[in-house]
Amino acid sequence: MPYEKMSARVREAIEDYFKLQLGRPEILNRIGENIVVFNYIRNDVAKLILNSQVNKIIKNIYVEKHITLTISENAREILTEQALTNLSNGGRGIGNVVENLLINPLSRYLFDNEIFNDASVTIQNIDVSNMLPSLECSRK
Repeated sequence: MPYEKMSARVREAIEDYFKLQLGRPEILNRIGENIVVFNYIRNDVAKLILNSQVNKIIKNIYVEKHITLTISENAREILTEQALTNLSNGGRGIGNVVENLLINPLSRYLFDNEIFNDASVTIQNIDVSNMLPSLECSRK
């Protein structure tokens, strides 16, 4: 459904809710035209958001700790698959996936292996089968 049609339907549903269900059209009048209907994130846009977030992590860990982080194609595919599973939470949902599957396990790996700076780490796999996701990494 095109965005314009969807936006019109959402606005109509909101108007019906205030007028017919709540019986309070004056509240709708106070809101006025300040209803913004956002378009849903499509897979191509979600991938751009994901790549942006991952690249920012790679850059920050290098700038702050001089740790070169490489993510294998397999690990990126798993991360992408998980990020695209449920786009109903938008960009925030993608950020939650990145935090849960990449940032937190990477932090644990670096701490457990006493990697605090000047290293190269490659993430070969992301295991999502456990309650606590884990990374399979190697260090140079």
